[in-house]
Amino acid sequence: MTAANMEQALYSILSDDTAVKALVAARIYPSIIPPDAALPAIAYQRVSAMRVKSHGGPSSLARPRFQITCLARSYGSARAVADATRGALDGIKKTVGNVWVQAAFVQNEFDTFTVEDDLYTVRQDFYIWHAETW
Repeated sequence: MTAANMEQALYSILSDDTAVKALVAARIYPSIIPPDAALPAIAYQRVSAMRVKSHGGPSSLARPRFQITCLARSYGSARAVADATRGALDGIKKTVGNVWVQAAFVQNEFDTFTVEDDLYTVRQDFYIWHAETW
């Protein structure tokens, strides 16, 4: 299993969730939301990766931290997307494709407003525990 597979699993979880899909349709992007994208939209990115070691070496258990960015033209819309995203991910345990997601937990959440662009942003950090194999 490669690191890219966790990103693919994350995309699948978000894009398959009814509440998320109702708000952003297919506007879920890796790393950045394109400047010309319709809003609201979501971007996701891996911001750190921790792998669990055992006495015998690598355990194949990983706990990357992903940041989810929810961008909208109104605060209410950005909050709604963030709430749907949290509902889709927080506490999830499931196999997605060939990725075994053992647990996902929201760790942080914060709001921002960009005056020059008149955009509201809610960012969420999730730890996602999953199994890796090579």
